[in-house]
Amino acid sequence: MIFTVGIIVSFIVYVFVGLILSRKVQNSEEYYVSGRSGSTLMITGTLVASFLSTVSFMGEAGFSYEGYPILLLILVIFNASGYVFGVFLFGRYLRRSQSLTVPEYFGNRFQSNKVRMAAAITTVLGIAAYLVAVTQGAALLLSEISGVSYAAALLIMWIVYSSFTILSGARGVMVNDTIMFFLFSIATYLAFPFIIKAAGGFPDAITKAAHLPARPDLLSWHGITGSGAYMGTPWEALAWAVIMGLVWGAVVAISPWQCSRYLMAKNEHVAIRSGVWATISIITIYLFLHISVSTITTIKADIDPSEKVFVWAAMNIVPTWLGVIIISGIMAAALSSCSSFLQLIGSSITRDIMEQSRNKTYSDKQLLRASRISRICIRRGNRCGTDVPGKNLAASSRSGRSQRNGRYAQVSRVFDDKRHYGYRRYIRILLLACFSYYAVAEKRIYRTFYALSRCKKGSVFPAYLFCENHEKRRRRKEEMRSREEKGLRLFLH
Repeated sequence: MIFTVGIIVSFIVYVFVGLILSRKVQNSEEYYVSGRSGSTLMITGTLVASFLSTVSFMGEAGFSYEGYPILLLILVIFNASGYVFGVFLFGRYLRRSQSLTVPEYFGNRFQSNKVRMAAAITTVLGIAAYLVAVTQGAALLLSEISGVSYAAALLIMWIVYSSFTILSGARGVMVNDTIMFFLFSIATYLAFPFIIKAAGGFPDAITKAAHLPARPDLLSWHGITGSGAYMGTPWEALAWAVIMGLVWGAVVAISPWQCSRYLMAKNEHVAIRSGVWATISIITIYLFLHISVSTITTIKADIDPSEKVFVWAAMNIVPTWLGVIIISGIMAAALSSCSSFLQLIGSSITRDIMEQSRNKTYSDKQLLRASRISRICIRRGNRCGTDVPGKNLAASSRSGRSQRNGRYAQVSRVFDDKRHYGYRRYIRILLLACFSYYAVAEKRIYRTFYALSRCKKGSVFPAYLFCENHEKRRRRKEEMRSREEKGLRLFLH
């Protein structure tokens, strides 16, 4: 009963946060990307929370319990590195584009509505399947813990994550994801010493798990292998971990529900720092979780199904108050993923699909209403893109940008008229942009050299030589100009 109460209290907190933040949502930019006000902590929290779900705390925990904790840690090294590569190679450019959605970025990047529509449809279809799977897993867990029917648990889950996502949009998702991030992180870190102590204390718990007769090679780098094991040979197990790690590293780097978090960051520096901290957080959480779960085999080696191992530890090993935090943290991991998926699907439908289906524009108020309605209809399985016309949404009044709302907004206006699609005009604009950038860059370079020339001559000799030659040329031009003026005055007299 106490675990059910803890889950209900956490649900009420998430809905209350969504209600409070919904009052601050005034335009589409705040609804889609939280007004681009996300700090490093907020972006890190929503990155990690949107990635971890019941798969991490149940499915993968059961995989470690069965004999493969080190193999999963090898996998997560490649997995979590996707944050660093993703933010440096793609995420910071996505943030620089000032787009509201990832499909909008691709549409502006390639100047094609077809590319934007294809990216939006792919996003909706791919994420919708993932949303259904995570919702079902969370509903099963809630049904087992609380004792309610599966249908009732499914309805409760949908109401909770849909309420704050629909009301407050990206702002509510980001704040609640950060709260959930702290919740399941604290649950993982605090559960580690209690589980280790129950297994015999450190380092006896690790030693007993490594030499357990029921699961030989439990803590070896390849896990349990052989003819009757899940894995074949040790090198096949390693190849599986590396390949899966690289694949999921690519997912972490460029998947829409991950890279779209960078659009909420204050600037590129915040996005880069968040990617680095997300890598550290993921590796740390997995390290504490899977090492502690692997030692549970010395306490009880016949938990069936194995996916319930962390839930069993919350109910039987750790103190009750910590067990409530663990169960609430597992539910929070599921809710965070569901809310991120729903927010991303609703944004893609209204911003990218519905806007491109008509040749009209509509205001931010109409867009917000359409976004909320579409997210309700996503869960009900209905199509709701025909009754709200619109195309090329005008930018929010707060930003005052053009319809494309891209970085080069003034340049993109040229392409709004079909008469200006000629290559000559495009080349002129490109040359003008390059010339402007070169002029600014050349001025900055000269200032840099001039600043360096003020140092000692021996330390920055190339810079000193450059500025010295430039100064000689300037003086020579002044002397020639003065001679010409002197000769002109003599001629006139």
